[in-house]
Amino acid sequence: MLEPKLKAPPTIGLFFATGRLPSDKLNQLVCSLPPALHLIGAQVHTLLGTNPEGIICSASIAEGTARAALTLGAFPEAESSSFLLRSRSASSSWSDWRISLEEQGVLQEGWKVIVVMSSGSGSEWLQQLISFLQLAHPSAAIIGGIATGQGLVRAHAHKAEKIGNGVVGLMFRGNVPLTALVCREDTHCRLRQVRAAMEREGMSLLGGTMFSCSARDAEADAHTFALTFAGVPLVGMPAGGEIGPRYQPDATSTQVGGVALQGFTVVYGLFAVPARSEHFALHFQDIDAEFAQRRKRATVKAALAAVAQSQATMLERNEQKGESDVDDDSGWSSSYDDDDDDDDDDDADADADDDADDDADDDA
Repeated sequence: MLEPKLKAPPTIGLFFATGRLPSDKLNQLVCSLPPALHLIGAQVHTLLGTNPEGIICSASIAEGTARAALTLGAFPEAESSSFLLRSRSASSSWSDWRISLEEQGVLQEGWKVIVVMSSGSGSEWLQQLISFLQLAHPSAAIIGGIATGQGLVRAHAHKAEKIGNGVVGLMFRGNVPLTALVCREDTHCRLRQVRAAMEREGMSLLGGTMFSCSARDAEADAHTFALTFAGVPLVGMPAGGEIGPRYQPDATSTQVGGVALQGFTVVYGLFAVPARSEHFALHFQDIDAEFAQRRKRATVKAALAAVAQSQATMLERNEQKGESDVDDDSGWSSSYDDDDDDDDDDDADADADDDADDDADDDA
């Protein structure tokens, strides 16, 4: 479904869903994406995003039917990674998280963009976490929010991890032109100022993500974005607290640094189409030769074998499962850490769109 929309293998993904996301459905989605891709997501009470026609759509958990929004992006001259922090019990401490951050490479130099989402008791350490991340990466744009649902997901290398309490994060470094825009009552005016500034610099917007305070009209915030940047993909959610540069009433442009956990704001993460910093000639013969050579590498062979085995296992599981699935609209289970092969078979719609040049793609 998404393949015809993608012009390059995606390297990052953001995923939001209302209602329950069965483990088999999540694994099926993750295994359909490149193993190198890093994805984070959250269960939310309400999600917003553009459909394939570029129209803003919304879905609520109150509707009783699970809905989902997925956005994918490829940045040829950037590196991406992700992290997951569990908050298992009251005995979990900040020192445990700090050790985990170091082990997962979060404290390495050069991260320019960090997207953070928390859920449950993971929000207790959130202010300390984002302040620590900003101290480690002073010029980074850090955005995100507290999810209103009951769980989070992080996926990489065809493996999905689900947690009920904790934090997930997505990181970028290299050529990733993202900045944050924080608004309150002046949303339309500030978005128009950003559009004018980008036009003056000959830039265009690739896509956006949005975290809007749950006390605001998040759908209005999404429509304001769509009116300002017609046809540009957007995905987002209402949040129980928004992460972004501290709101400044006099600011007239996007911001980086100065992260804060704040309220009654809408935080837009704005991805511009990256300009290539390296230029070189390519010939079809060179591409074919390089592709053939890479396929011979031991690591690539192992990855292809793992993908084939994963697909075979999933096919066998589906055949054994047969018609035994029972529909259940009860929402994600409260013990969100468990992987249950008997999860119900709710449908999750993936809305995607793209607006990019040959160097970058983003589908929402």
